[in-house]
Amino acid sequence: MFGWYYTILFAPSTALADIIESVRSFHSVAVEAMPGQNVRAYGPFRLVKYALFLIREVFPAHDELCADEGLLMLEHVAGNRKAAGELARLKGTVPALMRRLWGGEKQGSSKKVIGNR
Repeated sequence: MFGWYYTILFAPSTALADIIESVRSFHSVAVEAMPGQNVRAYGPFRLVKYALFLIREVFPAHDELCADEGLLMLEHVAGNRKAAGELARLKGTVPALMRRLWGGEKQGSSKKVIGNR
């Protein structure tokens, strides 16, 4: 069931106060992603449409980068000495992807997306 049900929260930052305020303001959607079925999101219509766009267009690239890092972390823990160098090489790839997709962060600009996937 991991990854089948999760929440996408839209918050200005990852600061706890912003997260709490976004939850209280209903700036989130619930997602149902059952294998073999269409992904469904529930919540305010405009956030649902945005979440479905992110799920389709942004999250796959993000998740691929994170999966690569995760596999290297497991190899490093298992004693593969080359894995640490590969991890160092990949450092910053996720923030670089976000800058490429969103054009960098500008003060007071769009909200960050915090996924619980």
